[in-house]
This record gives sequence, C-alpha cells and structure tokens, in this order.
Amino acid sequence: MENTELQDLIINRVLNEMNLAEEFATAWNASWSEQLTDCYNEDLYHLGGERIKRLQDKYGAHYIMPNIYNKPEINGLPLRTETLADDEGKEFICEFRQIDWVGMNSHKAEREFSFKNNGDIHFTKTIKTRNTNSNRTNDNVSKKREREISYNSVFNVLSGDFSLEINMQELIPSTKKAIYPGSRPQYKSTIYHISLTGTLLRKKVGDIEIIEDLSSGFKSISIAKGLEKKDRQNNASVVFEATLNPDNSLEAGAVAINTYKKNGKINGNYRFDVSRKKGIRANFYSRKGVKIDLMENPSLLESAKNLLPDHMSENTSNQLIKGFASSTETTIAKNLANKTISFDTSDFNMSAVIEADKKIIDLIKCIKGEIPLSGLRDRIDYCIELMNREKRETIVEKPKVLTLESTIIE
Repeated sequence: MENTELQDLIINRVLNEMNLAEEFATAWNASWSEQLTDCYNEDLYHLGGERIKRLQDKYGAHYIMPNIYNKPEINGLPLRTETLADDEGKEFICEFRQIDWVGMNSHKAEREFSFKNNGDIHFTKTIKTRNTNSNRTNDNVSKKREREISYNSVFNVLSGDFSLEINMQELIPSTKKAIYPGSRPQYKSTIYHISLTGTLLRKKVGDIEIIEDLSSGFKSISIAKGLEKKDRQNNASVVFEATLNPDNSLEAGAVAINTYKKNGKINGNYRFDVSRKKGIRANFYSRKGVKIDLMENPSLLESAKNLLPDHMSENTSNQLIKGFASSTETTIAKNLANKTISFDTSDFNMSAVIEADKKIIDLIKCIKGEIPLSGLRDRIDYCIELMNREKRETIVEKPKVLTLESTIIE
C-alpha cells in the first residue's frame, strides 16, 4: 500500500471512530469541549510566540498551539484543517493532527478522548474525587458507591492490539462507625491491566502478572516482592515464576528467596525449582557462593519455609508463593527417605492464578458495555473470543504423576 493510501486509511478510520463515539456520547446526553492541537502553519511558525498566544486566546481553549512546528517535522495527514483569523483580519489555514474531547463530566466521573493522526486513540474515565467535607456517614453510602472503577485505554486503528488499565476501588467495611459515626468511608484500590500484542495477552492484577500465548495456550506467571525495610521480622525478598500448560497444570516453577543482613546486603538465597523435565530441586546459596542441597539438610529446608510467615496469606499473590513453596517443601519432606521424588502436578495448586485470571476477564466484560469506542469494544470481543477458542480446543487430560530422579544435573 502506498504511503498516501495508508495515511488516507488511517484518517478515515480515526474519523469513523470519532463519529461512532460522538453518537455513543450523545445518547448519554453528554456535553464536552473540543480542543484541536498538533497544529501546523508555515506562517504561524514564523509569527512569534506572543502573536500566536493572542491568536489562540481569541478562540478560547478551542485551539491549543504551543507546539507549532516547521514543515520538515510534520508527519502524516491532518485530522482537520481550519482557517483562523487574527485581530488584524489576517487568515491562517491551519492543519491539526490531534483532536481531544475534554470536560465530558457526569456527577460521578470525568471522561476524556484523544484522537491522533497516527491512528492512536486514547480514552480515559476517572471517578471524581469524593467530597472530603461531606457529612454523610458510612450508612449513607449507596450500593453503587461500594465499587468505583476508573480506567484508561489505548488502541491503534491499524492493529488488533490494545491496552486497558483499570483502577477498581472497593469500599472497606468500616469498624469505626460505631465509635465515630461521622467517619468517611475508606476504599481499597486494586490495579488491573490487560493488553494484547499479536498473540501475547498480558494480564496483571496487583503484583501477579500473567502472560498468555493465545497461539499455544501456555501461560507465564511472575510475582516479585521486594524487601520490606520497615518489617524487621521479614527480612526477605521473593521472586516467583511459573509456566502453566494449556490445562492450567504446572509445567515448571521456581521460588527464589533472598535473605538480607541488617546493612541491606544479601545474606543468602534459597531456591525451590520444580519441572516435569528436571524434577524437584531445593538449594541454598550463601553470599560466598557455597551451595547446599536442602534435600540433604531438613533443618535448613524448614528455615526456608519459615521465611514465608503466616501474614503472607493476606492476598492472592502471597497465597500463591507460600502455597508453592510449602508444596515443594512438603513433597521433598515426604520423599526424603526414597531414592526418587514423585512430582505430581496436583500437589501444586494453581487456583490462585486461575482466580486472578478470571477476575481480570470478568471485570473487562463488566465495563465493556460502557466503553464509547466501537474499535476498542471490538478488540476486547476478539480477545475474549481467542481465549474461549483456545479453551474449547484444549484437550483436558488427567494429571500424570512423574517419577524423577532426586539427583538432577544442574
């Protein structure tokens, strides 16, 4: 396709998305302000900052022109061309390569759109800040305010890819209202992210990241928890990684636990590895590089387990890490007397991953209907269809128990 044809295609698709979004927003009886920016006019470029500012001020906030640039730097066709006249009546034919819609407000939320001539379209919904001077008690918080969802999104009209980040705030049941009847409600915030790039679907909730290859059905899971400097009783950082098969059974996984000295330097590293190919391994590495096989040192194995205290069960990612490490330790402990260690995929419960995955998809389905961009809704539908198709094509088999030698070459 010729470059001019490609530019025409991009502009036509962006303008079509604008028209459909306008119909959607009009159905809400919404109003908004339009701002045109990324302006080009060769005469304006040489006019000088003060006269450009006066010209911009003449039209209020409709034209935003601080980024006037010269012709060699312009890229692509304009989304709109308009004629502006200064105080002396001199006219300037201006090209605008970005159109923003701002000030689309309801009593609960603010919405903004940005349409660009490169095909990028951004949409943001932000829940308005609550009135901190409100005298409402917790009992007056309506059901609709028990969960508040903000999000920002982006996609390009030439690609099936998209990115959507969601901030969900959920009302925390207050234990103070019996003592402080006028206390304001408290909310817990959780960030969800989903993006599709080619066949790679990236999902993230809190500190759990799931990357799914929709062409194969395999999932890569990762969690990283840094050192809690204020928590002197838990001087460890943890990294968890795992690969799941299309049926969500464990193919391979690892937990690495770094312990620290009071000066912040790493004191040692515990590492649990399990895989269908290499079996189960558990080692300790001292800061001097000395390696100790935890399978031959039960007391040190128990010490590693104790580095994941009970308070780590407070959220999904902590449950997953502690559950994986405990399952590994338990499997090792019950097989220490044997020459082989059996690796049963059912020993490793990946339900926390499945639940986190499901939460993201359910949330996306929940908000999809209110998204005023046809192209973004189509991309979300296509993404969900790809996931459903992969699930339908997966042959679910009963997990097999693999008997593996306990002495594995590193």
